[in-house]
Amino acid sequence: EIGSSINDYLSQHINDFTFLQPNYIQSNSTFNLAGLNSAMNGKFISIIQDIDLQGATIDFVAQGVKDLKLVFNGGRILNGKIRSNNTHCIFNSNEAFVNVEILNQFNNDFALPEWFGAKIDGQDGGIGNFSKDDSFAMNQALKFASLVRLTGNRTMIIKKPIVLRTGNTIEADKNFEIKLGDASNCTLLKNEHVDIPHDGINPVVYP
Repeated sequence: EIGSSINDYLSQHINDFTFLQPNYIQSNSTFNLAGLNSAMNGKFISIIQDIDLQGATIDFVAQGVKDLKLVFNGGRILNGKIRSNNTHCIFNSNEAFVNVEILNQFNNDFALPEWFGAKIDGQDGGIGNFSKDDSFAMNQALKFASLVRLTGNRTMIIKKPIVLRTGNTIEADKNFEIKLGDASNCTLLKNEHVDIPHDGINPVVYP
């Protein structure tokens, strides 16, 4: 499903094929996303090597970069924040964003938490070990797209609350499970008004 996404996207934009080559840019590890401007509107960037933001914020709204297509072909974006301006991502890699905070919604129909570093392997790692915690990745997926899909017969371990926003939908396969990690003293789901405990009892409602 992930590997076919670029073909699905391009088949829906067949009229772009004539102009694809000059509009298709291949990046490397030194590619400067913060230096992009409106000249990149509507273009494709193929990410073949990891790009480390080193804590920086990439704001395509402030930069005037609209309708950009990020094509993940083995490379990832690491360590920072990113704001979309009708930005569309095409995922030909299982993992695309690592330790990256998503600041607003992208122009994608759905998201998989794996794209944001979720392991979903059912391994806890023990008390105080957050290396197996998938809550950050899940929360970025929920900010990236309205619909988040949880696939397979797998278990996601979270140690911090999953935050739902207006319009969010989580679509999970029948045998997919979400579990709180060892000694995780937190609610399972939150939104701006209600905390929902993992046992579903006595939710806390805020004014």
